[in-house]
Amino acid sequence: MGYKNPIKYRIVTSVIVLVTIVTVLLSTSLYFYLTYSPIMKKIKQYSGNLGIVPGKQIYLNINNLANGLYTLKIMLNNKAIKEVTFKT
Repeated sequence: MGYKNPIKYRIVTSVIVLVTIVTVLLSTSLYFYLTYSPIMKKIKQYSGNLGIVPGKQIYLNINNLANGLYTLKIMLNNKAIKEVTFKT
């Protein structure tokens, strides 16, 4: 006995593979979006090192800082020797 409408297994297999690939790609991208996008935070701490300063004065330009309260800590040998709080 034969079937009147034989199924082409190659087409069915390729459709199943395509649907599986699309499902995996969508699920992984959705997972990363839902996992990592809500916890992305603004940088709250900046640090930097000055090399040898030619003079005895250091200028810090704060023109581009957003409005708010800031704390500047001056460190020497990993200890804060001076702490200055200012508002912009």
